[in-house]
Amino acid sequence: MAETGEDRTTAAVEQHPTGAAPPHDGDLERSLLAAGLALVEVGGTPLVTLAEIAAHAGVGSDQAAALFPSANELLVRAAIARCVHELRVSSTGAFPPLSAYAQHFSRHREFYRAMRIGEVAALLDARMAALVAPFIAEQIRMVVGSRVSDDVVGTMTAEITAESFEATNGWIVDGPGSAGPESLYVRLEAIVLSHIEGLGTPFGR
Repeated sequence: MAETGEDRTTAAVEQHPTGAAPPHDGDLERSLLAAGLALVEVGGTPLVTLAEIAAHAGVGSDQAAALFPSANELLVRAAIARCVHELRVSSTGAFPPLSAYAQHFSRHREFYRAMRIGEVAALLDARMAALVAPFIAEQIRMVVGSRVSDDVVGTMTAEITAESFEATNGWIVDGPGSAGPESLYVRLEAIVLSHIEGLGTPFGR
């Protein structure tokens, strides 16, 4: 089966989990995504250009522009791919427990803190929400069964998603540096419980 763009993106993240830029190996997309992660993590800012990412990856800027419309798009795609890989998100509806989510953001806290700078923050939030919301909705439906309407589930999903991202971003930016994933997990669990208390059990730990 032919390798897809998502497969290549995930492979880049898997092979270079620390964000270190690999030598150019002929796979332009893989090299560019890894280089983008590296520049943000080392420099502490997403305010980089496609040309800078391309140079770090050892490829031409015209080649980078042919694959990505902007540096922000490249960085967000790399971030999403790493999240999908580490959280083992699948198309079957399986989604990890809240603790895994907290561990991921704790592990890459400096990267996500840098990604709060500039226009890329809103783009990343929108893409992350689109990734996570369907799984939150599925978990809510598992808890409440058929006792509530799809409209109610949709509203709960939107509220939990928005509040969870607000809490996560607040923890990333303003939380004490010594705070571990457990402190984020507690915040997220409180949000979930506040919405589904009395309707069933919380998401798995």
